[in-house]
Amino acid sequence: MRCVVIIGAILASLISFAKAEWVAGFVDGGSVIYPRDIGEPGPMFGCNDAGRRALFIGQNDTDFIRNLSNTNLTRDIDGRRIRLIVNGETVYKGRALYLPTWKMYQTTDLAAFRITYNAAVQGKSVIWKSGKGGELNLYMPPADDTFRRFAACLSR
Repeated sequence: MRCVVIIGAILASLISFAKAEWVAGFVDGGSVIYPRDIGEPGPMFGCNDAGRRALFIGQNDTDFIRNLSNTNLTRDIDGRRIRLIVNGETVYKGRALYLPTWKMYQTTDLAAFRITYNAAVQGKSVIWKSGKGGELNLYMPPADDTFRRFAACLSR
């Protein structure tokens, strides 16, 4: 029986890995990309024609598009101190908004965006750490065609 459980866990991991990809979307006039939902914390990168960038960090079951399509953003917002740890080294300290109803963080700080985006490009591990929210090990699949197409938005 134990062998069946272990094999089932391995197969579930392989199926999740096979689905690992970036998904593109449009929210409020801007382009976004985020990892296909596999139940892990991860980022959503956004940019618009005016050159504004935003980084959203979702917890395990965050539905980015549904949450951002909801116009009731002013309710339940909390400012938090955060740190970004890339490959075990703290490379950023700053602030972000936490939206507890939707279990996600948001920052428009360009440095946080760049650090997280470049870590995704380079395949580095990223931990988003908040004093109140603990640590989130961000899941970021390898850069694929969707991820590379999004780079065109960043050059505007």
